[in-house]
Amino acid sequence: MWIGVKHEMLMFEAAVTAADAVKDILRQAGFLNIEVAFRESEVMCSVGGPKLLSFDPLVDPIPEFCKAFTPTLGLSIALLRTPHYEGTGALYFHLGRDDDRIALLTAAHVARPPPKFANTSMSYENTSQPQKEIIALGSMGYPNVTNTM
Repeated sequence: MWIGVKHEMLMFEAAVTAADAVKDILRQAGFLNIEVAFRESEVMCSVGGPKLLSFDPLVDPIPEFCKAFTPTLGLSIALLRTPHYEGTGALYFHLGRDDDRIALLTAAHVARPPPKFANTSMSYENTSQPQKEIIALGSMGYPNVTNTM
């Protein structure tokens, strides 16, 4: 986990103490093996905002084709078994130092749509539990993209 701080505003010893405290809080909440680092960063207000791609198909049709596959805008996803219940996933993270897998964070109602699953908590406690198979672009998203192309 990266925590942004202003340039030269956090002494090394204080950062180590704060990182240990954050890791303890995360561990108590059940998030094991998460590293915490402080990063000097500066937030600047831009009057015009960042330059974004044009979504005007009369001016430039290419960004319209890219939009559905741009994960920074939230990747459209659905369960393989219920592709008509779609949602988004936007945060990717590595599962661990010795694990090559990458995970995509999404909301519980996307991975377990309420019409098909009870609205109860769930947790994976061992590797023998079945995993949810997630696909990019559900039954609405895929035709929308292909029709646009």
